[in-house]
Amino acid sequence: MYKVFSAKQIVDFIEKRNFENFYFNNGYAYILSREADEIFIEAHNNTIMNETAKLVIDVLNNLDECINKAHSWLNHLILDDKMFPHALDKGFEVCGMYFGKYSYSHDPSPTNGFLISFSTIEFYPCKFSVKFHSNNMHPFAVEEWVQ
Repeated sequence: MYKVFSAKQIVDFIEKRNFENFYFNNGYAYILSREADEIFIEAHNNTIMNETAKLVIDVLNNLDECINKAHSWLNHLILDDKMFPHALDKGFEVCGMYFGKYSYSHDPSPTNGFLISFSTIEFYPCKFSVKFHSNNMHPFAVEEWVQ
């Protein structure tokens, strides 16, 4: 059974470079968080790079602010779905985070940053990821994806 940690505990682990509670696999470090569910961190050779560690610490220390910024983007979504017309009415909850490089839109070169994924409180078969730049922690895109 996996342990679940608070954002504060995860920040402490990373600051102390104590990774014994992380699970490393296929270039990523995984840990479960009370506030963010699953957290995935790019970790080549089972190492979280200093730049990425700093980003994780900054984001987790400002998690409520980042979630509020993401909600401001999610609140503008409009679903045209006859099967789930009210799926967005009750809002969203965080279901995961990712830190590292990713691509977006039609730009093939990866960006360093993070994303926060959300599921709807009312059932909807898709999730939404709000993408943030690492340098200013501001969202710039929302993606919808099938679970």
